[in-house]
Amino acid sequence: MVKNFLEFESLESLRVAFLRLGCRTMAVKILSKQDDSKHQIYLATTAPLTQLFPGHLSVRGASSSETKSLSTYGAPIFALRMDFTWVQSDGSQSKAPHASIIEYPQYPEVRFSGFLRGSPRAPDCLSGSEQGAFGTRALVFGIAGEKVFGTVITSVTSPKAFAQLSDLLPWEMASTCLFLPVDNSPMQLDRDSLLKEIGRLGGKHHKPLILKDAGGEPEECAWQSQSAGWTLEALLGIPRNSKPGPDKLGFEIKAVGSTRTSLITTEPDFGLRFDLGVKEYLLKYGHPAELGAGKVVFNGLHKSGKVNNKTGAVLEVLGWDGVSNLPIAGEDMSVVLREEKSDLILAGWSLQKLAASWVKKHSAAVYVQSTKIGLKGQERVTFGPRALVGEGTTVTMFLEMVSKGEIFLDPGDSLNNGKTKSRTQWRINGSMTSNLPGRLAPLYEGFEEVDLASL
Repeated sequence: MVKNFLEFESLESLRVAFLRLGCRTMAVKILSKQDDSKHQIYLATTAPLTQLFPGHLSVRGASSSETKSLSTYGAPIFALRMDFTWVQSDGSQSKAPHASIIEYPQYPEVRFSGFLRGSPRAPDCLSGSEQGAFGTRALVFGIAGEKVFGTVITSVTSPKAFAQLSDLLPWEMASTCLFLPVDNSPMQLDRDSLLKEIGRLGGKHHKPLILKDAGGEPEECAWQSQSAGWTLEALLGIPRNSKPGPDKLGFEIKAVGSTRTSLITTEPDFGLRFDLGVKEYLLKYGHPAELGAGKVVFNGLHKSGKVNNKTGAVLEVLGWDGVSNLPIAGEDMSVVLREEKSDLILAGWSLQKLAASWVKKHSAAVYVQSTKIGLKGQERVTFGPRALVGEGTTVTMFLEMVSKGEIFLDPGDSLNNGKTKSRTQWRINGSMTSNLPGRLAPLYEGFEEVDLASL
């Protein structure tokens, strides 16, 4: 057996090496005999891995199968081209410029492709007639910002590291993979524990709080429009704006106290607002605020296909078939805010930007009923007794709701006395006690209403 790829002796040495590369998420896939460069590597049956990993996401085609029982005819074949690098135990690296994750809805399957092509020192055990000599193989992914690193360990050449895989738990994002903790604080889904913790907050009047730093103590603050959410997060030990991923135990947590709920806040990645910057954009395309002399704003509700009278802009989902409610195969997908009179793109969100923002935060989410009580200056908030739990989502679910006008853009950019404030929110209408459950349900594969008081 010729061995040109140096494997890691233990999971601890592997974890430390990937941590030094900046990885904060690691997953392991035990491979079958058919997982190789010829057949591609099977990762999962159904899991939005193309939307959880960083890279350039595109629609490569559409499912044409009408016979396979689990296939959805016309569903998009997503392809994610990654910035992928193989890593060896001696620290040497080898780029794999064609590495991609492909989602085939006709089977359905998610597979890893192109991982050897163009890579001078890739793992030998993933191709060739001798791969059986390595025993059972395990593929390791590490995500570091916009980069993905990979390595392979085998039962013959790295017996200690391979044996330690039995201690790992399934990865909540794809149960066919294992989750490898990077910083000894695994982020496993724990729905029941989280709901019980939220339920214990019920029946109490909470002062408005904010938690600025992890491990710190919540601080009392004056009531603001976001105080219900900040207070809920503070009571659960979640610092404000702590990270782009889920809040706690694998779940995004939202306090719902009005008829309009914010889903995600994500800045555009192309268009004039991106090119000019917020200040110049407001000076050119903003309008005077209704309150505040000299204040310039760009705000207002923007729904798909409808012109906003204040801004003269219309929201559109490009590359989307509104009749079939599916992406158009072969076309680039994005959401744009277009100036109706000139067709200029004021702001735009690429498919990969929206996928990263939506799926990473909302693969699992809990929406908690909140109620503001008390006079001005003496405001308090209560939580429960209702909560909505959604699990499993994709960017196509999000885009379908944008296309239908259910999810809308609600920007709040402002320029006042030379100071700019940027806010790009995607929101949905509906109250906790009426139509919000019905509007949120299409965004998730699994959706349930929970009585917190009964836990």
